[in-house]
Amino acid sequence: MKNKFLNSEILLPLLDYNKIEGRKENLTKSIIFVVIALTVGWFMLYYSNSFIEEFDEFVLEYIAVEIGIVTLLLSFNIACLTILITANGQNVKRLKEYATKMEIDNKTVSLYQILLIQFTYAIYNEIVLLMLLLIHKFIFILIGSYSNIIFFTINMVLLLNIVFVTFKNVKNLYLSFWKNDPNEK
Repeated sequence: MKNKFLNSEILLPLLDYNKIEGRKENLTKSIIFVVIALTVGWFMLYYSNSFIEEFDEFVLEYIAVEIGIVTLLLSFNIACLTILITANGQNVKRLKEYATKMEIDNKTVSLYQILLIQFTYAIYNEIVLLMLLLIHKFIFILIGSYSNIIFFTINMVLLLNIVFVTFKNVKNLYLSFWKNDPNEK
């Protein structure tokens, strides 16, 4: 059952992203984001007793702001993915033909495919975070302040990952259309 779930088509972009990024980079990035989020969560836990009413208000405002931010990032990444998929100029043709050193399932991956994987990965993360934020908002009243800190910390890890991946995607998209040859038109 587990193997069938991992081979599910819906998880392909996530699995492919992890294959092209490498374990070391993913582990390093994850550790940094978790440490940052846990540090903020610890400060919130430590100081939440002194301003419990303000803390609950802050969490509700933060959720609303984060929903807006994630929605904007989701729209941006969907727009970039749409442009990449629908464009058929010389630059996109070059991206499709440029074979990288990376392989997925023993097949060489083009630069175009890498960009598609990266943007799809970002969109997946944004959708998951958006769903978590909506769930958090709905159950906010039912759970205590300490549980809110746990949700807040998880949301922060995902948001940091999304922002990092979005910056990386923009950089990769920018560099992929950069002309390396000064004589090229």
